[in-house]
Amino acid sequence: MSAFYALIAIRLIIFVAAMLLFGSSLFALYAPWEAMEWSDAWPRTAGLPRGVAIGSGVLLFVSVFGWLIGTAASLNDESNPLLMSEMIRTMLFETGLGRVWVVQLGLTLLLLGGVLTKASSRIILMLAAAALASQAWIGHAAMGTGLQGILRLGTMVIHLLAAGAWLGGLVPLGSVLLAARRAGQEPALVAAGTALRRFSRMGYVAVGLLLLSGSANTSFLVGSAGAFSRAYGSVLVVKLVLATVLLSLALANRVLLSRFDEEERVDLAALSALRRNVLLEQLAGLFVLGAVSVLGLLPPGGS
Repeated sequence: MSAFYALIAIRLIIFVAAMLLFGSSLFALYAPWEAMEWSDAWPRTAGLPRGVAIGSGVLLFVSVFGWLIGTAASLNDESNPLLMSEMIRTMLFETGLGRVWVVQLGLTLLLLGGVLTKASSRIILMLAAAALASQAWIGHAAMGTGLQGILRLGTMVIHLLAAGAWLGGLVPLGSVLLAARRAGQEPALVAAGTALRRFSRMGYVAVGLLLLSGSANTSFLVGSAGAFSRAYGSVLVVKLVLATVLLSLALANRVLLSRFDEEERVDLAALSALRRNVLLEQLAGLFVLGAVSVLGLLPPGGS
């Protein structure tokens, strides 16, 4: 049981770190870079403060290592346990999970190297996208075969990347709003309005893809597992409730954004409310990822 909880924590860290690097580096490509002078703390690597970017890369790399050990421990037969080294060797050389892990380790190593060497946001974006998308191969989506298996993996990849674009982008967006509010000067406020509009447009696409791919993934699971188990169904309901909270906050942000005029001048009261909502979205998103981490380890069917 302890291995189960450890794996939940490891998967949560992997999701958070990968989505943060992916969403932030994407944000850095459409955010108004001319406004980055407002704050000395503004991101220098992949749309994040350098320390945060490096920390995310290190956490991702370490967590991928931890996933192999945790999975080997969870698969070990408690009544007749093998040595951990033997279990890890078996996973690496005799299972598909082992091959996927090797690819993931290589991707996270390249990603960490890109962060440490201050690679461009485009390079980090591509590496983070690959690292995040590779998570589809260690979940329920990887259980399908043939054409349906390809479709399940494809929809899960879309789901992961759309979630990363939205949730990962909330962190640099919050930094922009905070820096603009503290600066209180016209260039910073105008740039904040521009960043908000661009994030909002991206968010429409991301949320649409999330809804479509999430519905497809659920349909695939129902087709393969039949009725959900009580545990899986309960956690799924929690995830859906939290996702509804996220969507409600996003809609509230759209209303607040409409209070900015066409010349991109920013209403300071609306800006403060938006910053608060973004923080709430970040918190709700963290709980959603926690639920996703649990779902990935629970069997969908059964009693």
